[in-house]
Amino acid sequence: MVVPFLSNKRLFTLGLRKLLLCFFVCVALIPILFLGTWVYNNALNAEIQSVEQKHLLLAENISGTLGNYANDLKAIFIAKSEDEPAPASPEIEALLRSVNINLLALEREGEGTSLMYCLGDEQLLPLGGIDALKTERRKAFAQPNRVIISPIIFNRRELPTIYLLRVKRDQTLAIAAINTAYFHQVQRAIVFGDSGHAAIVDQAGHAIAHPKPEWERSAHNMSKLAPISLMMAAQAKGVTRFYSPAMQADMIVGYATVPETGWGVIIPQPYSEIQARARKTKLIALLVSGVGLALALFVSWRLTIYILRPIHSVIEASRALGAGYKIESLGLARRRMPKELHILLHTFDRMAAEVSSARTTLEERVIARTQALQKEVERRKALEAQLIRQATHDVLTGLPNRRLLEQQLREATDFSVRSHQPIALLFIDLDGFKAVNDRYGHKLGDHLLVQVSARLRHNLRKTDSVFRLGGDEFVVLLKQAKSAESVSNIANHLLCVLKQPFSIQSYEVHIGASIGMRISHSWSRESAEDILSDADSAMYKAKEKGNCSMLYEEISA
Repeated sequence: MVVPFLSNKRLFTLGLRKLLLCFFVCVALIPILFLGTWVYNNALNAEIQSVEQKHLLLAENISGTLGNYANDLKAIFIAKSEDEPAPASPEIEALLRSVNINLLALEREGEGTSLMYCLGDEQLLPLGGIDALKTERRKAFAQPNRVIISPIIFNRRELPTIYLLRVKRDQTLAIAAINTAYFHQVQRAIVFGDSGHAAIVDQAGHAIAHPKPEWERSAHNMSKLAPISLMMAAQAKGVTRFYSPAMQADMIVGYATVPETGWGVIIPQPYSEIQARARKTKLIALLVSGVGLALALFVSWRLTIYILRPIHSVIEASRALGAGYKIESLGLARRRMPKELHILLHTFDRMAAEVSSARTTLEERVIARTQALQKEVERRKALEAQLIRQATHDVLTGLPNRRLLEQQLREATDFSVRSHQPIALLFIDLDGFKAVNDRYGHKLGDHLLVQVSARLRHNLRKTDSVFRLGGDEFVVLLKQAKSAESVSNIANHLLCVLKQPFSIQSYEVHIGASIGMRISHSWSRESAEDILSDADSAMYKAKEKGNCSMLYEEISA
C-alpha cells in the first residue's frame, strides 16, 4: 500500500528542539561557567592567602608577646625567690601581682612539704596539694636554677592556675602561682569579623584563654584539634584548616607556639566569612555568565529550528515506514538546507525502498526459523525427559530406582509428621531367584523380574509405590499405613501373589519371597536412610526363619 507523505510540523518538534537546544547551551555554558568560576576562585584564593598571612603574622606577634611575658615572669620569679623567706613588702607584692603572681612560697629545708608563704596562702596551692606538682618538682630538682612551668592545674579554689617551680642554690624549692588574667586580656583584644578570635592553650593542649567562658573555666582539652595537634607535634607555626566544635564551622587558622613555655596561640576565622568577602566578585561573575547564557539560548534556538526541519520530516517518514507503509520520496530537494542534510534525505529515500523489498524476505525467513526452533525445543524437552527417566527408573522393569525411592521416602516421612498418618516400608527379596538364573539362564531371569514387577504393581493400592533396588530386591512404600495389622495383611497378600507360578517361554517357574516390614510412626521424624536400613534388617531376619516367611519389627519413636 502506497500512502502520500503527511507533514505534521508539530510532530516530534518539541522534543528534538529541547535536545539540541540543551546541547548547544551546554557547549556555550562550559566556557561561560569556567570564566565565572575562574574569576570567583581567583578572588577567593587571593582572599584566603591574605587571611592566612594575616592570621599567621598575628599568631606570631601574640606568641612573641607571651614569650616576653614568660621571660618577665621567670626573671621576677628568680629574683624574688632569692630573697630571704619573709612576707613580701607592699612594693614587692605590687610587683609580683603586676605580672599576675598571686602566690610565692618556699619549701623549708628538712621540713618536707611545709611551706613558708611570702605571698598568698595555701588556698592557692593545687587542688591535690603539692603532690599534684610531683612531675614539675622532679624536673626542678633534676635541673637546679631552671624555672619549670606547669600546664593548667586547678587550685583549691577550683580556678585554673599555672605554677612556676625552681630549686635554689641551697636546694630550697620555690613555688609561684600565676592566674590567667593576662592571657584573657591578650585573647580578648583579638576580635575581627563576625566570629574571628584568638585562643591560647598550654603545652598539653588545655584552654587557657578562649571565647567560650566554660572552656576557660574547665581548661577544656583542645589537643585533638588539628592546629593544636600540629603544635604539640613540634610544628612551631603554620596555617591549616579544621572544624571547630566551639563555633560549629570550618575554620582557617594561623598558629604559633611560645618556645620558652610550649604555650600555643591559634587565630581562627570561619571559612564562610572569607567566602562572604568574595561574594561581590562572585555576583559580578554570575551576572556576566547570565548575560552570556541568555545570548547562547537565543542563538541556539534559532539554529535548532533551521537544522531540525528536514530531520523532523525524516523522523515522521521513519515512523510510517516502521508501521509498514511504503514511503514515497520526501520531495525536499528544493528546500534550502546544508549539503549534509540533502545527502541524508536522498539516502533515506533509497533506504526506504530497500527496506520495503527486504521486509518481505525477512518475514519469510523469520517464519521458517521460528518453526525450526520450535522443533528443536520439542526435541530437547523429549531428550531431557528421557534422561531424567533413565536416571530415576530401572532400565529392565521400568520401576523407580533407589534414587527416586530415597526422594519419595523423605517426602513421605515429612507428610507423615504433618498429617499424623504412619507410613510403612516393605523390603522384598525373592527366594529361589538365583536357582532360576542358574537353571534357565539370565535372559529368562530378566523376564521373571519383569513379571514380578507387574504383579507387584497390579496388587498394590493407587497410593502405594513399588521400587527395584537391584538384583532381586524390591521395596514397596505404603503411604497410608492404617495399622500394623493392615500392613501385615498387605505383605501376606504379596507373598501369596509371588508364590503363584510364572509362565515364561513355555516354562513354569516357581519362586518365593522374604519380606521385612518397617513402620514409621507419625509422631516421630525419622531419616529415610534409617527406615530403609531397618526394613532391610527385618527382611534378613525373615529370610532366616525360612522360605516365604515374614518378620514384622515395630521400631518405637
